[in-house]
Amino acid sequence: AQQQIEALRAIEQSQIVDTVSDVMGEMLKYGDTPSGDMILVKEIIIKYIRVIIDYDTDKRDGTIIGLEKEIDYEYPISDGRKVNIMGKADRIDIMSDGSMRIIDYKSGKTSHLEFNGIHELFHGKNEHRVSNVFQTLFYSMILHRIEQCESTPSLYFASKMFAYDYSPLLKNGKNIVERYSDYANDYEGELTAMLDELFNYDTRFVQTSDEDAC
Repeated sequence: AQQQIEALRAIEQSQIVDTVSDVMGEMLKYGDTPSGDMILVKEIIIKYIRVIIDYDTDKRDGTIIGLEKEIDYEYPISDGRKVNIMGKADRIDIMSDGSMRIIDYKSGKTSHLEFNGIHELFHGKNEHRVSNVFQTLFYSMILHRIEQCESTPSLYFASKMFAYDYSPLLKNGKNIVERYSDYANDYEGELTAMLDELFNYDTRFVQTSDEDAC
């Protein structure tokens, strides 16, 4: 695992620049000239790639086994039916202890790693229904069930990873979320209840009374 990450760290800056330039070039129409905004975005992407590589090298654990990996699962609801659920995980690592780390990359300037309990993720006001946290817990749940191993939800906010004390782990109040299994019963209980309601033919679809959420 360390050799894999050290190899990434050894990549010359010019190689990163060339690769990003090639990808961005494919996004432009033939003959177009990159705008000032595109040039700025390119520089930011290069900067983020380097800080992520440096961060992973310093942590010295984990082997990447999946990038942009589609994961799906037939989730059982209370009446015995199964609901097809799926997502695309930005990155999946296998750790030295056999557990998995599910990483979602984020480019926002504000790092949303904190949440106020599982119940609030499903039923709280808008500011408590943190989609980043919900998503990475969702992917962790799928892999926990499929692989039958521990999974750790993580969020890489690249703009914040320059700080020496950055941690990608979620925080439930003051508690660090190191194992999905510690939250599995609560998360899956809420998810099952939500899907039960969604797939209940006797429950009418009605517009929410919360206009901000509509």
